[in-house]
Amino acid sequence: MEGGVYVTINQVMVPQMFEELYERLERFAARGINVTLKPQSDPTASHVVHGYTEGQITRMQTGFPQRIPEEFKQLIPILGVELIDKNGNKHLLDQAERFNAFGFNKFKGWECNAGYQGIIIRDTEVRRSHSCHDDILGTTTGGFEIFKQPKPCITPSCMSSADSKLPKRKI
Repeated sequence: MEGGVYVTINQVMVPQMFEELYERLERFAARGINVTLKPQSDPTASHVVHGYTEGQITRMQTGFPQRIPEEFKQLIPILGVELIDKNGNKHLLDQAERFNAFGFNKFKGWECNAGYQGIIIRDTEVRRSHSCHDDILGTTTGGFEIFKQPKPCITPSCMSSADSKLPKRKI
């Protein structure tokens, strides 16, 4: 941060370790480091795991609002995610990482730019996204093709913040 790097810690909040993790993050926040609390997803990145209390969910939704140092305010908007509902109303969130805590991650049937504007590479496997249930697009060693246009989402819950940040439109 002293070298001009904007820092945010995205912490997966494991239900059984919630209080311990929260206390650790309070120390980072007290030093001026931004923190975002993310609910834990299941191994397939399909849904949030069970075990959170109502209070823990509330803290993941509202805890540690992002602070932008003065030297970054021209570069980074304070509210980094804009959601527009079917009535044209705008809803602003400070980080896409909060989507899961609010349940704003149900995009099945929506047109999505995953696989068109962004891909995920794990080892040599190339996928549309981290959360999607789609087949692989190919491999880095054998070749792959990205989509020629956005396609409908087939995944019940978009658990990856990288996936959530890609444009989506309800069709």
